[in-house]
Order: sequence, then C-alpha cells, then structure tokens
Amino acid sequence: MLNGEVYSIAWTDDGQRLIAGGGGKDMFAKAIIADSGSKLGDLFGPTKNILSVDVKKKPFRLIMGGENYDVYVYDGVPFKAAIKQIQGH
Repeated sequence: MLNGEVYSIAWTDDGQRLIAGGGGKDMFAKAIIADSGSKLGDLFGPTKNILSVDVKKKPFRLIMGGENYDVYVYDGVPFKAAIKQIQGH
C-alpha cells in the first residue's frame, strides 16, 4: 500500500475500508476499499512517518498522528484535505 513500512492500520466498523499509515517517499498514509483496492481520497498533509491511525463510525472521520507531533483529522468518505491540523511541539 505504501512505499515503505506500515506502522498502523485501521478498519471501518463495516470492514469494507482499510486505512494504513507508515513510512513512504511522498505518501505517508493511504485509505482504500478493501475488496477492490480503490483509493478513498488523498491523505495529504503529513510530512513525516505516520505512527497511528484510527477511524470513527459513520459519518467517517479519520485521525492520524505522526513523527512530526501533528495530528490530522479528515472527514470522509472520500477523504480529502485535512479539516483540522493540530500542531505538536
């Protein structure tokens, strides 16, 4: 799914969508439909490895945190630009 290691994965409650976060060259997280592999939007924003991902039940909300100490929140599906970025230390 990514061009590097996968550090965290999360499934939606219906088991149809998979989100993975980790290391990569230009993309640090990816959300896909599990049975087809189709992507569910572009998860832009993070500039370093993503260490933790989680997804909330409908309406779906994706939350990611990474090595740059920032937290990213996305509404979806499809997931688009982060609706909130919480700056870390």
